[in-house]
Amino acid sequence: MLPRFVRIQLVVFGLVAFLGIGYASFVYVGLPRLLGFGQYQASIQLPSAGGLYAGAQVTLRGAEIGKVTAVRLTQGRVIADLSLDEGTAIPVDTRAAVRNMSAIGEQYIELVPTGGPGEQRMLQPGDVVPMDRVTLPTEIGDVLASTDRLVRSVPQDSLRTSLDEVSRAFSGSGQDIQRLLDSSRLFLTDAQADIEPTTRLINDLQPVLATQQRAAPDIRSYLRDLATVTGRLRADDPAVRGILDEGPGFSTEVTALFDQLRPTVPVLLANLTAVGQVVETYLPNLEHSLVVLPATVNNLQHALNNSRGVPSGGAIDFKATVNDPPACTTGFPDPVRDPSDLTPRNAPTDSYCKVAPDSDQEIRGVRQDPCPNDPSRRSADASGCGLDFQTPTEAARAARAAEVDLDAEEAGKPAGAARVPVGVPYDQVTGLFFAPDGAPFSIGTNTRNGTVPTSWRSFFLDPLQIPTS
Repeated sequence: MLPRFVRIQLVVFGLVAFLGIGYASFVYVGLPRLLGFGQYQASIQLPSAGGLYAGAQVTLRGAEIGKVTAVRLTQGRVIADLSLDEGTAIPVDTRAAVRNMSAIGEQYIELVPTGGPGEQRMLQPGDVVPMDRVTLPTEIGDVLASTDRLVRSVPQDSLRTSLDEVSRAFSGSGQDIQRLLDSSRLFLTDAQADIEPTTRLINDLQPVLATQQRAAPDIRSYLRDLATVTGRLRADDPAVRGILDEGPGFSTEVTALFDQLRPTVPVLLANLTAVGQVVETYLPNLEHSLVVLPATVNNLQHALNNSRGVPSGGAIDFKATVNDPPACTTGFPDPVRDPSDLTPRNAPTDSYCKVAPDSDQEIRGVRQDPCPNDPSRRSADASGCGLDFQTPTEAARAARAAEVDLDAEEAGKPAGAARVPVGVPYDQVTGLFFAPDGAPFSIGTNTRNGTVPTSWRSFFLDPLQIPTS
């Protein structure tokens, strides 16, 4: 007969054991889920069973949300019935993937929502995930068979050597490999989160890559040229190094030279600006002089060398005239100086014949010089041609203040006034010159070879009796 205290202890122990077993059954065993409390039913269509079994886990983003209650064949299709936890929001467009939980082939179903966050219809009791949104894992038998074929295709000696090398390569690097795998997992997680920007980037790269493909011949040509340049640089490496070594010293000397020339060179260049303006303006006159000078010098050589049999003589044709036309004295303000007056005087700057252009006096004077900017006008100085050699600012200001209108100038002349004809100063084809009145005449017809030299080459070679052609 057990004492009363012992009986009370046994009753209390039995009650505690009953409550503990009930709690374990309720929580750990999942008795409510087994009994269907807080669950709702859904199904997925499978291309094949793929080794899936009743009782397999169902996960959503890695968290368990239900079980597979049955795998059945209906009308030639495999249907997996799922028991899912109520209150779990599963989008209706969710994809289902059958995955292997371990290498021995234990499988489970992973639900992967494809839509973004937002309002969308959720999976309801009785809904079916269609077959086109379900993927199956590779059969473990196929994997093992492929692995076996791979291993058999490798020579045993080479395989043993490779395994030994792999063992030595990874020996003692477990922690490093673990960190690498952890970092890879974090990288993949971030990549999965940024999948949409990555996809847009890949799509945007297509036009760029297409352009690069079209420009591939030009890029190859550029690279070939670059290879040629780098090859020359490599071949001339000593010379390039010499330039780099001597270059700083050379630049220092050049800088010092410019520093020494700085006070005078800018002034010289500024003065040469005016000279350049004059030369540019009178370029036709210079060209004319260079064309006429060879013929004139050739005539002088003819006169001195061809003496017609008279020793130390010269053959010169001229016509003596006495005061026909009379000498021009208009425009020379200074009186005639006595030959014995040797006192220094400044040269006159405006002394030339200033009679009317149609006068017979001084037909070869400077007043008959054609203007370089308008051959129909003639003047002895630049101002008479409407030219003003000033600084660019002053010239622009003067041009705006008073513009020359040739038509208005001609219209203002008195009736009967002669207009200077437009003529060509010299024609290289015919050898003719033109007077101010337009009358043609020629010089240099009695040359040694019967032609007037029209080039500097013949000008220098004719005296040496060297043919020019």
